[in-house]
Amino acid sequence: MAIYQERRKEYPTLPKSRDDVHNTIDVLELQTNKKESFCLINSKEHGIVILSCISNLEALCTKASELYTFYGFKLERYVPLVFALLPSKSEEIYTVLLNMISSLGTDRNIMFKPRIVHIDFEIAMHNAFRSVFLDTRIEFCRFHLRQSWWRKIQKLGLSVEYKNKECEIGL
Repeated sequence: MAIYQERRKEYPTLPKSRDDVHNTIDVLELQTNKKESFCLINSKEHGIVILSCISNLEALCTKASELYTFYGFKLERYVPLVFALLPSKSEEIYTVLLNMISSLGTDRNIMFKPRIVHIDFEIAMHNAFRSVFLDTRIEFCRFHLRQSWWRKIQKLGLSVEYKNKECEIGL
């Protein structure tokens, strides 16, 4: 119980609503270890909070062309576990990334050897996974498959028919 009492002396109470989150962020002076503000946007009007700093934003806009996120199933849901800013979407970069993640685990006596991965339709990432993790089964991500189908349906001008339950191609 003493830990919670000490925490309350230094930190605000945990927010219980979205408004509480925005109000708490207004009060806190979130900073990086380099004294940069870590809250770029706290929009109560839109309900959006963007946490980052200007140097990260500059890196994202000028040096990185892709933010790659690895999700895992943890605590009954998919959660983002690893974020990587990459300079390109090449097979070489993806292979280096996968080897780096694998090495991080190996250095800590943790074996990163996924049995099954769900990835989108990027051939470069497929090839990288095949070269780094020979025994991993690659499955297409259904979300991206549906997204790709929907874009094609729209491009062909069939979205109205697709939404029509009476139509042959409809839902």
